Amino acid sequence: MKKNIAVILSGGAGSRLWPVSRISEPKQFQTFTKGISLLSQTVMRADAIADIDEILVVGSVLHQALVKTHALPYTRKPVTYLLEPVARNTAAALTCAAAHLQATYPLADICMVVLPSDHHMVEGHQFAQAISHALHGARTGYLVTFGMTASKPETGFGYLEMGDAVDVPALHLVKNFIEKPVAEKAQQMLDTGGFSWNSGMFVMRCDEFLTEVKKFEPLIFDACAASVMASKHDGQFTTLGLAALKNCPSTSVDYAVFERSKLVAMVALDVPWTDLGSWSAVAELNEQSDTSSHTKPIVVSVNAGQNYVQANKTVAIVGVSDLVVIDTPDALLISHRSETQSVKEVVASLNLQQPDITANYPKVRRPWGTYESVGQGQKHQIKHIVVEPGGRLSLQSHEHRAEHWVVVAGQATITVGDTTAEYATGQHVYIEKQQKHRLENHTDEPVTIVEVQIGSYLGEDDIKRYDDVYGRV
Repeated sequence: MKKNIAVILSGGAGSRLWPVSRISEPKQFQTFTKGISLLSQTVMRADAIADIDEILVVGSVLHQALVKTHALPYTRKPVTYLLEPVARNTAAALTCAAAHLQATYPLADICMVVLPSDHHMVEGHQFAQAISHALHGARTGYLVTFGMTASKPETGFGYLEMGDAVDVPALHLVKNFIEKPVAEKAQQMLDTGGFSWNSGMFVMRCDEFLTEVKKFEPLIFDACAASVMASKHDGQFTTLGLAALKNCPSTSVDYAVFERSKLVAMVALDVPWTDLGSWSAVAELNEQSDTSSHTKPIVVSVNAGQNYVQANKTVAIVGVSDLVVIDTPDALLISHRSETQSVKEVVASLNLQQPDITANYPKVRRPWGTYESVGQGQKHQIKHIVVEPGGRLSLQSHEHRAEHWVVVAGQATITVGDTTAEYATGQHVYIEKQQKHRLENHTDEPVTIVEVQIGSYLGEDDIKRYDDVYGRV
């Protein structure tokens, strides 16, 4: 039995797109184009390929609820999820995926169609045909990658040098890998021809890939095999074993396998494509195609030009050009377009000084909805809480604070002590310290409440849970 499975990589941190991309909700879950997230677009891309039988999304355990929310509505194919308890880069992610698929389908001949979840591409017949050629090559024994037509001397991408043709339609050997060249070298390759951008998409048989991993990176192979053996299954979700994965070396699949294997071939693909790995890439894409999903701010420019602004307020720019300005409620990024790759260094510095601002948004997502702090004093805090239809917070209490809830939209089911009652818009309830309470939404519309906390300590760790449908007790 032959199976072709799209393996969507969704475990990246996306630190170069801070302050929009953060650990709690990195770039693959953000909406930069087309009105839906990058992950959702990738799922739709896999769904449209007739040769693909099902989809496996590889992501972080931190994002268990998010990956399903962003994947399930966008495909008719079967979807499962492989969750990493710790990130170890793409070599480990794909080795675990291959070992997991072989364990799941021990009698099948499985090809993985690897799709990163942070690309923008104009799909169509050419992409489907390229996948078909790559699958043919993979069945023949090659590890196939895709060379995207290089349209400019891009220094943020890797490059492939095309080698000799092989006995599979549209396939050529990869003669050389060039990783993120300097501008002069990138221009030289563009002028010479025969070089293309390395897309980071791959098609390969699981057994062939695992053989190459074992040959070149036995420590990665052993750690991933042990992690898969220790994995736990819960419906559509499989969580890899932590102990083994923690000891796995962290490196990219390009360095670990593709730059060393003699089995690597490529399919040239000439479609509009970009890896949204920096704000300059996002700016260029949105300016060229006008696909931005964001409400455009009012930008007043005086003696200024070629500036990209993403904000929720009026912005005035005077006397400067080629800037990227990204404004969020708690952080502001200003960068020259040529320096946006260095945002990763900003995040590294902030991780030492102010780690919460790289990890979380003011609006925090939870399995049941969202909450956002809208004001805080020495002994009080005001929060805006939205509970989605069917959402149910844990039965909990607080040692150091009391809470006053006002329902401002929808109808909430609220438990305080031994009493559970319905509260309509405009009604309110007071919850004393140490009193058990719960907020639920049994309606088809979101419920919104304003919460006023009063107490000597207002931290999120002042929660004692007694019952929780999301397994957090």
